[in-house]
Amino acid sequence: NASLQHDIPQLKKQLGILERQITTINAKAEKIMAQCTNSDDDAAFVFFKEKLNNLAKQRKDTENGIVKLREAIEDIEKDAISATTIKKALNEFSQVFACLKPYQKKEIMRIILKSVTVSETDIKIALHGKLPETGLIKKGSQNVFTLCAPYLVAGTGFEPMTFGL
Repeated sequence: NASLQHDIPQLKKQLGILERQITTINAKAEKIMAQCTNSDDDAAFVFFKEKLNNLAKQRKDTENGIVKLREAIEDIEKDAISATTIKKALNEFSQVFACLKPYQKKEIMRIILKSVTVSETDIKIALHGKLPETGLIKKGSQNVFTLCAPYLVAGTGFEPMTFGL
């Protein structure tokens, strides 16, 4: 999202410039038409027509540029993922994770976890990326997080460990 959103201000700035160019082109065309109606010289009409044709071409090119910029902005905004969508997906993560095959679970853990150290009193987890502040986890240096004994509940046998239960 951040990389997509990074381009939007520049595209909107370019859009504003092109829209101002349309206004300028229209003003020039109106000025030429006013001069044309005040002139009785036939040779001047050829000159006025040529100028108006050039302005019409500039206007068409500028309008095409505006359309392309609006489409680019719309595409970026359409491709961006909303915070609500991300929250919903994260809330459903445990359900999806439960349905994965063991090798898929292993791959996800490999991507998220850098290392894990287990002792009698705590578990130290080093993550790739940054973990949000939750209050349950003490953050150490270099993305190492320690889960302390009061928050750990270990199952018996080979059951997975759970946190905060």
